This record gives sequence, structure tokens and C-alpha cells, in this order.
Amino acid sequence: MKFVLSAEQRMFGETLRKLLGAAGTADAARAWAAGDTGPGRALWSAVAETGAFAVAVPEEA
Repeated sequence: MKFVLSAEQRMFGETLRKLLGAAGTADAARAWAAGDTGPGRALWSAVAETGAFAVAVPEEA
């Protein structure tokens, strides 16, 4: 069996890759550890807007 990503799946992955690459993820994690949750929450919201958290939810839900 061969698994091949669809064009939509590849585009979704590329979107997340660009978002996380440009977001300063490590800096957001360091800020959170230091007590500043702002950058981490902003990153979390940006990822949520892509629909990434809905991937684990069945389509009928």
C-alpha cells in the first residue's frame, strides 16, 4: 500500500511549516517559561486559525 499526500495536505503542511518557522517558536517557549505567556498564546491562536487542532476530530463532528 502506498500513501501519498494530496495537494491539499501538502499545502496544509507547508502552511504550518512557514507559520512555525517564522513565529519564533523557541522565543515564545522561553518567554512562557519566564512568565510571559503573550507570545505563546499568540502562536497558539495562529496555529488554531489554520485548523490544525481540528485534524484529530472526526469529519462528521
